Amino acid sequence: MANNSNHSEIHALQSICYKRGSLQLLDQRKLPLETVYLDIKNASDGWFAIKEMVVRGAPAIAIAAALSLAVEAVNLEKFQGTADDAVSFLAQKLDYLVSSRPTAVNLSDAATKLKEIIVKAASTSSEANVVFQAYIEAAEIMLEDDVASNKAIGSYGASCFESQLKDAKKISILTHCNSGSLATAGYGTALGVIRAVHAQGILEKAYCTETRPFNQVSSCDVPHSKCEKYVSIQQIMSSLIAQYEVVRKTQFLHEGCSYAQVREESKQVVRFSLCHFTIVRLLCLLPPPPPRGLYGPTHFLPATLIADSAAAALMKAGRVQGVIVGADRVAANGDTANKIGTYSLAVCAKHHGIPFYVAAPLTSVDLSLPSGESIIIEERSPKELLNSRGGLGEQVAASGISVWNPAFDVTPANLISGIITEKGVITKSKDEDFDIRGFVQKMIAQ
Repeated sequence: MANNSNHSEIHALQSICYKRGSLQLLDQRKLPLETVYLDIKNASDGWFAIKEMVVRGAPAIAIAAALSLAVEAVNLEKFQGTADDAVSFLAQKLDYLVSSRPTAVNLSDAATKLKEIIVKAASTSSEANVVFQAYIEAAEIMLEDDVASNKAIGSYGASCFESQLKDAKKISILTHCNSGSLATAGYGTALGVIRAVHAQGILEKAYCTETRPFNQVSSCDVPHSKCEKYVSIQQIMSSLIAQYEVVRKTQFLHEGCSYAQVREESKQVVRFSLCHFTIVRLLCLLPPPPPRGLYGPTHFLPATLIADSAAAALMKAGRVQGVIVGADRVAANGDTANKIGTYSLAVCAKHHGIPFYVAAPLTSVDLSLPSGESIIIEERSPKELLNSRGGLGEQVAASGISVWNPAFDVTPANLISGIITEKGVITKSKDEDFDIRGFVQKMIAQ
């Protein structure tokens, strides 16, 4: 697996860049400071990328896994064996890939479906090549279907929020974790809903939590309506510094100071401004930047980054009217596993009378699990808390301190207002229960 930070064919940030025989995954651990793509040549590379959080988000994980094996299958020089041998080869690789992230049901669901396809292919031919071809085509279809599914989720979600407007003309929505186009094949689940709400002209503001310890929202998850843009404190600082320099460049020669002095002065001013919450004032005083970075063309998402611990205060202040999150696994009763911190947001939303929605494709639903108590919760490395940048940076905690670092938590169904899928919104019965099994069966029958 190799770095490829200057891939000429990548014009906008995408988590998955695929063409037959070639797969590059955006290394989201390095965002927003670096844009690096990793070349994925086989299932082993795919396993590493998923396990080490190079690629994130349940839909994107499933697709990345499927495509990593598709690339390996395309580039197999010669396979010595029958169609049944090819099925065994691919099935073992799929089981290996599923072991990378056990909580995300999309991954195991994709593996199950792909196994069914290759078994069917083997029943019609004795040629191994037929099985490999069937697998490759099925994996590629999954990539295409994910975007269409996400857009349908966005449409249903926008209608859901529009019905809540009442007397207000616009609505502000809070989201958590990486649920935009980088968590999927290219549109987003929860953030896809926010994009659709914005497209209808009814979004006042999108509030995004940092989502520690990987800062999955602040580093990579606020999209532009025309192309992906990413809002973070580092980028806000860069934008403000650039603007301040524009103002000061015309002055430093007359004042006898060097450009290096101007740049350092600008950094100090911006840091002071951030600490005292005067970003908006500074933006109003300074000339607008070129169409890039935080801004771009005029229809960007109006997004505000908040600390994870600020969500309750935001709700109490009446500044948010809805919460929407993605999901890694939804149990048959509606209990939902998602990024750690989701449960606390749901509790806060319930206390403040704010609707709390989950946006997820039906592939995230696991009807084999009666409740969230059966969901396996992955625990991550202590280093992700002990060091900055999700474990990649310098040590920030005391040596010897013990760490509990679950990657996910489970939000009980009674805290969830509705589950937005590509087939519609799953709502509660008069008994305040979700009939997810009935909804899925109804969709299958159509």
